[in-house]
Amino acid sequence: MDYIVPKRLPEANIQAEIYHQCRLLGINCILEYKVPRSRFDICIIKDDKIVLIIETKSHKINHQTLVPPINKQMKKYQWWKVPILYCGHMEQVQEVIDKIKKATGV
Repeated sequence: MDYIVPKRLPEANIQAEIYHQCRLLGINCILEYKVPRSRFDICIIKDDKIVLIIETKSHKINHQTLVPPINKQMKKYQWWKVPILYCGHMEQVQEVIDKIKKATGV
C-alpha cells in the first residue's frame, strides 16, 4: 500500500509528541480528558490538580502563537479557570514543553 503524505500532520501526532516529552520529564498528563460540557486534548496534572490545559490543532503553517483563539470552545474551557495553551504546529511543541515545565516546577 502506498503512503500518501497528508496536507497537514494529524492533531494526534502533536498530542503524542507532547505526551511523550511530558512522560520523559516525569510530568503527569492525560489525553482526551472529559469533564461536563468539555473534552480537553491534554491536561497537565500536579498534586492531583489540573494545572494546565493544552488544546492542539493542526495547521498547514506555524501560527507562532500559544494563545488560544477566542471561539466557543475556548470560552467553555475558560469557565474551568485553568490556564490554556494552544499548539497548532509541531514546531511549537518545545515552547509548549517549556511552559509545562514552568507550570509544574520541573
